[in-house]
Amino acid sequence: MLGTSNTSASNPNVVYVATSNRRRSSWRIGDKGHTLVLMRDGFTDVVDFMTAFCIHVLEARKLRIRLQSMISPRAPDVLNDAIAAIKDNNLHTAEIEELQRHVLGQLPLTSTERAGLLHMWPHTAIQKLYHIIMHQEQYIVRVDTSLSKRFASDSYFQWALKIRSHIFKALRCSESDSLPEDVTISILSSRHRSTKNLLCSLVETHMESIEAYHDASTDIPGLSFFNTRDRWFYTLFRMINEDGALRDEYKVVLKDCGFYTFEDHTSSGLQVDVIDVSKLKVQLVDPFLRETVVEAMASKHRKFIINVDFTFGGQAEGIMRALFLMFGHRITSVNVVGKCAGISGCRGDVLLPRKLIFSKAAFGEDTADEFRNCLHTDVTASDIRELIDPARKVHTGSCVTIPGMILQNDALIRFYKIVYQADGMEMESSYIERQVKECANLAVLRDDIHTRYVFYMSDMPKGNEDGSKSTGKSRSSAESITTMYASLRAVLKATLTGL
Repeated sequence: MLGTSNTSASNPNVVYVATSNRRRSSWRIGDKGHTLVLMRDGFTDVVDFMTAFCIHVLEARKLRIRLQSMISPRAPDVLNDAIAAIKDNNLHTAEIEELQRHVLGQLPLTSTERAGLLHMWPHTAIQKLYHIIMHQEQYIVRVDTSLSKRFASDSYFQWALKIRSHIFKALRCSESDSLPEDVTISILSSRHRSTKNLLCSLVETHMESIEAYHDASTDIPGLSFFNTRDRWFYTLFRMINEDGALRDEYKVVLKDCGFYTFEDHTSSGLQVDVIDVSKLKVQLVDPFLRETVVEAMASKHRKFIINVDFTFGGQAEGIMRALFLMFGHRITSVNVVGKCAGISGCRGDVLLPRKLIFSKAAFGEDTADEFRNCLHTDVTASDIRELIDPARKVHTGSCVTIPGMILQNDALIRFYKIVYQADGMEMESSYIERQVKECANLAVLRDDIHTRYVFYMSDMPKGNEDGSKSTGKSRSSAESITTMYASLRAVLKATLTGL
C-alpha cells in the first residue's frame, strides 16, 4: 500500500511516504515505526484502509509461513542474495525480470502463485517477499476522528478556489468579477492519462519511434485491440514512463494544448486537469473526436473541462459540492467514466446504467437504499456499441454504489442482481448524483444539466457469464483498455457537443 518516501529537508525525522495505489497523504514519523495517514473521507476511506490492512496482514502471514518451510537453502538467504545481485550488477529491467523468474522458481510456490506475484510486482517481487518474510506484521492502528475537525477548513474548497483562479487568469479577467456569461464548464471524472491521450497525444508526431518500441517489446504484440490507435496509446504510455526526456517534452505539448495540471497540495489526494478547449490542437486530437473539437472551438462559448482523476468513495461528494458551489450555472454537464465490478456479462463489457442504487442497507448510513435515475439522452448504447468489439456487450441495468467494495459478498451480489437486475458495482457515482440532484433542487445548478455515467467492467467477482473466472493477463488488459477508451470517446463527444 505504501510506496516510495522522501525525507523533509526541514525535519529529517518526518518522511513523506508516497502511496501508489491510494492517493493518501502519509508520513513516517521518527524511528519508532509510527506512520500518520490523513484520510480523504471520514467513512469510505477508513473502511477501505482497515479492510485492506486486515487482508494484507492475513495474506502476508500465509505467505511467510509458506516461505519459512524452506530449510536448505533458507528463503531469506535466497532472496537476500538476489537483492544483492541486483544492486551489485546494476541489472537492466529485462535482466531483473529474468532473475525474478529464476528465484521464484526456487521457492515453494505454485506456478499460478508465481505468475500472480510477478503480475502484482513485475520488478520488485524479490524485495517485497524479503520484507514480508522478515516482518512480523505487528501493527497497532489508532483512528483519531477528532483530527478531522482540525482539518475542517475543507481542502476541497481550497482546491476549487485554485481552479477558479486559473480559469480567471486564462480568461484575463479579474477574480473579483463574476465569470463571463459565455463561459461554460463541464466536469469529467476519468483517468487523466486516457483523457490526455484522446485530446492531446504524441502518437501523430512520434509514430515511427512508437512502432519501433512496439516491435521490440515481447509482451505488447499479444494484446488484441479493436481500435488500433489504443495500441499506440498503450505503447506510448510505457515509453513516457521510461523516457524522462519524452516525459518532459509531453508536458510542454500538454501546456501548449491548454492542459493545466493541479497536483495535490492540500491533502485531498486529487490530481486534476483543467482543459481550455480553445487551445486544443486538432491534429493531436483522436480522429474520432476531431470534427467535434473543431465545432466546439468555433462556438461562441469559451469552454473548459475540469477532469478529476481518481476520486474515492464518499470523497466524490465533497469534491462535487465544492465545484458546484464554485461554478454554479456555468456547469453544463457532469460526466463519470470509470470502472466497475461486473455482476452480469463478461470482463471488457460496458455498463450504461439506467438507475443508480446507493447500497446503504449493505453498509452505510441507514437501512433504506437510495435510487436515482440516469437520463443518458445524448449517449446511447448504440453509440458505444459502434466503438467496441462486437463480441463485447453494453448493459443498461442498474449500477450499485457500495461504500467499501472490499466488503462485497455473494449474498449482497445475488440480492442486487436478482431483485434490482443490477449489472455492476462501484464506489462513487451515487455520491455524485446525490449532489447533482440536491444542488439542482436548490437552483445552484441549471435545470438542463446533463449527467452521464459509463463504466467498463474491469473485473468479475462471480466470474464471466460463460463460467470462466479469468481471461488471462494479456487479454484482460486489452479488454479493459479498449472498452475504457471507447466509453471515454462516447462521453467526450457528447461533452464537447453540449458544452
